[in-house]
Amino acid sequence: MGLMVACNTSKQSKSTTNNLTTGKAKPAETMSPSKKASGVIEAAKKYLGTPYKYSGTDRNGIDCSGLMCKAFSEIGISLPHQSEEQSRLGKPLKINELQAGDLVFIGAKKGSSKVTHVGLVVNVSGGKIIFIHASTKRGVIEENLLEKWYEPLFIKGVRMF
Repeated sequence: MGLMVACNTSKQSKSTTNNLTTGKAKPAETMSPSKKASGVIEAAKKYLGTPYKYSGTDRNGIDCSGLMCKAFSEIGISLPHQSEEQSRLGKPLKINELQAGDLVFIGAKKGSSKVTHVGLVVNVSGGKIIFIHASTKRGVIEENLLEKWYEPLFIKGVRMF
């Protein structure tokens, strides 16, 4: 069980700018949805083991929304550095509609509609929805969204592409 509260930072990150001119990011509009999903997942996994830091945006420390900003920027998609704002983007999804590359939004308590945390689905199979996120206690990790801790806190998913 990973604890994750208070990632809803209002600090704006410089990392949300698109790096297309530097050649670091691949233009999202030229990639298929499956390539976009693979690219954003690969980018997020580079941060596995990174410690949690409120408003952090690098390998010295990163928060949940900062992790999504960094991962999506690698495929040329700019996101705001606030999980609540990120939850307003893309196509809304129910838990049974999730697939790799989708964002998942979580609240601090069961039944809440206030987004406080975001993660990225990396795999859906075998009755599990594995997502990567920045846990306040354990840093960037992968966990099963269908665990008894997370499933009741799930608010919605979002498909960005």
